[in-house]
Amino acid sequence: MLAVLAAALIAGCGEKKETLGDTTAVSGPGVRATAPRWQPEYVHLGQRIRQLHLPPVGKEKVHHHSLIHIYIDGLLVPVAPNIGIHKPDYSSVHTHDQTGVIHMESDVPHKFTIGDFFFIWGVRFGNASLGNRVNDGDNKVHVYVNGKEISDPVHYVMRDQDNIVVGYGTPGSFPHNPSKKALSLVDRGGGNCAVTQKGKKRKSCIAGQ
Repeated sequence: MLAVLAAALIAGCGEKKETLGDTTAVSGPGVRATAPRWQPEYVHLGQRIRQLHLPPVGKEKVHHHSLIHIYIDGLLVPVAPNIGIHKPDYSSVHTHDQTGVIHMESDVPHKFTIGDFFFIWGVRFGNASLGNRVNDGDNKVHVYVNGKEISDPVHYVMRDQDNIVVGYGTPGSFPHNPSKKALSLVDRGGGNCAVTQKGKKRKSCIAGQ
């Protein structure tokens, strides 16, 4: 009887369906619905790479970069370094530092999505969820690519030079098209691994490759 009364009270308070969960969110071994900051999840990394059927790295014929900024309630969330890189597992979508530059490098062309990136990171991400946050009233997940909002960010295929913004909150609480300077730096070999100390381009950004 108490349980029935409690359910009735919840229904009477106008509980929103969107707070109950997000069926679009990435899920799998090691994916966490926690508060930031988010460190890379490595224990189940190999499982997630295999689950996505990602192409191998080592003799890259494809090497593209996108840039991602993440905001929660107007605050910038640092993107962790070495997402997807932890011996013996190497994901062909990964980061090297905290600039937010996403590296997509593989032996064959592949359509990497924003959802793939968060899945490899081990962070829940969906059209209505980000980590431990879910759409609730005016506070929602909004994703912009090159200044334009997209409706299905989980399945958006990242392109070379894309400027991606993932924000939770009201649309006006965070920038929609922030600086892309980090992309220009990596393309010139600054701050990442695009070139060697002698100025020669590397075949791979993976150490030892």
